[in-house]
Amino acid sequence: MKTLRLTQTNLEDGRYRVELEIERGGNPGLTATSTFEFREDQVGSEDLRWYLEQYLREPADPAPARAVRVEQRIQDVGTELFEAVFLSTVDCRTLWDSVSDSLNGTRIEITTPGTVELPWEMLFDPQLSSFVASLAATFDRRASGPMRAPVRQGGFEPVTTFW
Repeated sequence: MKTLRLTQTNLEDGRYRVELEIERGGNPGLTATSTFEFREDQVGSEDLRWYLEQYLREPADPAPARAVRVEQRIQDVGTELFEAVFLSTVDCRTLWDSVSDSLNGTRIEITTPGTVELPWEMLFDPQLSSFVASLAATFDRRASGPMRAPVRQGGFEPVTTFW
């Protein structure tokens, strides 16, 4: 099974670096690096919380119209993140092209520095018209440090829920 590793590094001012690596049978393969800007809370945490926690329990009008808007926003944010990571350089595109046709046999491992900032589960490939996590054999997100949520006015607080 192939493994696609994405290692996130947080830079300053909403900028990130992601190192991409493909491993096949324990042997390192293609590598690439993407550096990009991505602003937190682009979906809207209240909309996302409502969608995940309340929508299925309370699906009556006007909820379906709101759900369509939230679903489209999730897809848009996922597409933006996908393009920033996989389409930003020739090396990144080459790497993605080498795994995109065999995602069902690919393990995706994402390592973050321990802060919840990039919505990796929302990665959306517009060409495949699908969320990357749903296409991969496995999709694993891990933190290299303790999981903490960013707090707007300095410091960090522990994460109790993601949404």
